[in-house]
Amino acid sequence: MIDNVKGSTGEGGHELASNVVAGDNVRWSIVAVSPSDQIDITGFTCLQHPNGPDGKSCEGAFGRNGIMNTPRQNAGTNRVYWESTVQSRDFQDDHYFQYSVSFRANGHTYTYDPFLKVVRQHELVA
Repeated sequence: MIDNVKGSTGEGGHELASNVVAGDNVRWSIVAVSPSDQIDITGFTCLQHPNGPDGKSCEGAFGRNGIMNTPRQNAGTNRVYWESTVQSRDFQDDHYFQYSVSFRANGHTYTYDPFLKVVRQHELVA
């Protein structure tokens, strides 16, 4: 999994941690490496995890104590994507929030459990 946010960690590895700021509109989409493969996101769930990647506390990303509503599916002009808007509060800065994304590839279902990390502001791109 990859993202386009400077300062995020774990791209292409086991634990992606994407930096987010209150007001960010986050979108998820999936693309098959091989054009002949069938792949699509099937949904999102909230996870509770005792520690984020740096050992700090981690809570579920969605719902009352989370930082956003569960992502909803939208049909874009070229592909289907899922999105939600970050609604974090100041006391959630520097905390990790974990979620699970389910996807189907060639008839098999898989999950991936990345993190969203709330930061006060995005790093500037040099």
